[in-house]
Parts: sequence; C-alpha cells; structure tokens
Amino acid sequence: MDHDFTKGLFTMALPMLAMQIPTTLVYLAGIVAAFVFWRRSPRSSLLVVISGAVSIVVGCGWPFAYTTLWLMREMRGWSMEKFATINSALNLVHTILFAGALSLLLIAVFVGRSGAAAVEGQMSPLVRRASAALYAGAMAGGHVLGISFMIAGVVVIAVSNDGYRSSESAIAIAIMLIAMGGLLMLCGSIFYLTLIYKAWTSIQDGHARTTPGKAVGFLFIPFYNFYWVFQALPGFADDYNAYLDRAKISAPPMGRGLLQALAVLQVISVIPVIGWVTSLAVMPMSWAAAVSFCGAINALPETVASPQPELLQTI
Repeated sequence: MDHDFTKGLFTMALPMLAMQIPTTLVYLAGIVAAFVFWRRSPRSSLLVVISGAVSIVVGCGWPFAYTTLWLMREMRGWSMEKFATINSALNLVHTILFAGALSLLLIAVFVGRSGAAAVEGQMSPLVRRASAALYAGAMAGGHVLGISFMIAGVVVIAVSNDGYRSSESAIAIAIMLIAMGGLLMLCGSIFYLTLIYKAWTSIQDGHARTTPGKAVGFLFIPFYNFYWVFQALPGFADDYNAYLDRAKISAPPMGRGLLQALAVLQVISVIPVIGWVTSLAVMPMSWAAAVSFCGAINALPETVASPQPELLQTI
C-alpha cells in the first residue's frame, strides 16, 4: 500500500510541480539579486529573500499536499463533500501564505525610500562594470541548453511506444524536459533584460529618451513592443553616443547596425513558421549585442557616488 501511495503521489504531483518551474525560477532569480544588492538595500533585500523563499516552499509543496489529500480520499473513502471541505481549508492556507509573501514583496518596493530626487544635471549616473563573459555566457548557455532540452522532450514523445503505460511515462518525461528547457531559456532572457536595464542606467543624466524601467518594462506591452524594441535597442546606441558628446567622454561611439538588425528580427520572430527560423538568428545576435552593451558600459568612467540614496539604489 505504501509503495502504491508513493508511486501515485509522485505520478500526480510531478506534472503539477513541472508547471511551477517558471515561477520558481523567477523567485530564485529574485533571491539571487537580493543577495547581490544586499549591501545597498539590506531591508528590501531581506524582505525579498523571505518572500521568495516562502513562495518557493508553498509553490513546490502545494502539488504534493493536494495529491496527498486526493489519495487519502480514495484510500479512506471520503465523500466528495468531506473532501471539498478539507480541500477548501487547504486552499485557504495556500492563499494566505502566498498573500503574505506578496505583501512582503510590495513592502520591499517602498521600504527605505526617501522622497528626495536627484536634481537634473548635478550628478552623472553611477556606472558599474558589466562582465561580457557573465552576461553573454549566461545567455548563450541558457539558450543552447534550453533548446537542447526541448528537442530532447520532443524526441522522447516521437520515439515512445504506443502502449498506454509507455506513452504515459514518455509524456511525463517529455514534460519535464520541455519545462527544464523553458526554464533555461527564461534564465538567458533574464540576463538579457537585466543587461538592457543596466545599459540604460549608465546614461541617465536627465537627457535619455527613457528610464531603465521603461526601457525593459515596455518590451512586455503587446503590439506596442513592436515599436518599443527599436527605442530600447538601436535607440540606446543613439542616446549613448549623444551622452558621450554631452559628457565630453573620449570613448568609442556605439554602432547601431547590430542592434537595429536584432530589433527587426525580434519583430519578425512573432510570425508563425518564419519566426522559428529568425529566432535561431536572434539568439547569437543577442549574445553579440550583450558583448556590445558591456563594452559600451565599461568604456564609461566610474562616477563616485554622492549622498543621493536614490542613485545608490540604481542597479
């Protein structure tokens, strides 16, 4: 009985757990970022770590809790009314814990922030070095491994036998492989977006066309992002070169050709069928763009921070 219970538990819970992988990766990325920037904002970082840890535990524990409850219903012959009552109570606990984690995250957004803002033109943006090996390497690793896992998942389904049990097992394995591939692809994209944010942060002297948050955030607006990608990528090259002129910095100007081509291909990649081909070109071009972004950032002189807490908290 114990063997059947354990087998049933993992058979039902693992596919549900696989659905939690994308959000779990986001929580892990938030925890890592919190530790990286702990010294700049310890209170906010602590709240993010607690919120992320609670969310991961609750998200990963829920599939097993629900599956255990379902199996207990079958083993002990509970009525659906009794099962629904216990399940409602379990859902309430699940919702309360998630609401608490979200509350901590919202508090972390505002804790320790002052109302003072830097006066335009009084201080240059705080520039922090960017490692091309880290960003381009993480992007390349995430994209290549992600595609490999996804292809492996499709192959598993294609070569599986027609028997019910074998097909069922093959589908479970394929789901896990494809989910892991999606996780890795998402990881590479997170590094790419983080670098775009960092690049725009490095030229915020009050004259840039957009803020770092808008540069990244507007890329998620449906349809509008077809226009915005040209502002966030080749637009950065234009603003970067203008910044060099304003600040009298003797650094090489940034070319916009690669970023322009990357923006065009990203827009084309949403077209069915054709998009699959262009997506393969987008990935290596985004790695090259990452190297270009890092080179541009590192060419700027580091600025000694003044007592402006808002700028010190800029990533």
